[in-house]
Amino acid sequence: MNNPQQVQRAVAIGAALLLVLGAAPSLYQAWRVHTVVSQNIEARGGQAAWNGLQAVRFTGTLDLGHAKVAPFRLEQARPSQSCFSYEFQGGEVIQCTTEALGWKQAAFTGDPAPQRIQGEELREASAGADPRGLLIDYGERGHDLHFDGAVDLEGRPAW
Repeated sequence: MNNPQQVQRAVAIGAALLLVLGAAPSLYQAWRVHTVVSQNIEARGGQAAWNGLQAVRFTGTLDLGHAKVAPFRLEQARPSQSCFSYEFQGGEVIQCTTEALGWKQAAFTGDPAPQRIQGEELREASAGADPRGLLIDYGERGHDLHFDGAVDLEGRPAW
C-alpha cells in the first residue's frame, strides 16, 4: 500500500468502522427499546386504539402493609388530568391534578383543607396522568427509556 490514495482510503474505512462499532451499542439499545415498546402496545390493542382513548377509570384495593388494604379509585383523562382517591384511617385521601394545577386532601394529617401541589410533585403527578400510560408516544412526551435486559418471570423472559 505505497499509493497515498490507498492509504487514505484504508484510514477512512478504518475510521468509519470504528465509528460504527462505537455506535453499535447505542443503536442496539434504541432498537430494543423500540421493539419492546411496540410489542407491548400491540399486545394491549394497538396504537390506534390507545390514541382514541380519552379517559379511563381504575378501581381496586391498595395494599397499605401490616395486613391493611384500602379501596381506591383512579380516574385519568387526556390531556394529563387525574384524580386518585382511597380510604385511610376512616377518611378519604384525594389527589387531583392537571398539567398546571394540583391539590391533595388528607384528613388523617390533621388538616382537612385541600393543599396545593406544586413543583416536582406536580410535574411527576401530571406526567403519569395520561390514560394511555407512559409508553405511548414516549419520545414525543419526553420520557427516556433504556433497555436493561430480560429477567426471568415464571420461566419466561420479561423486559
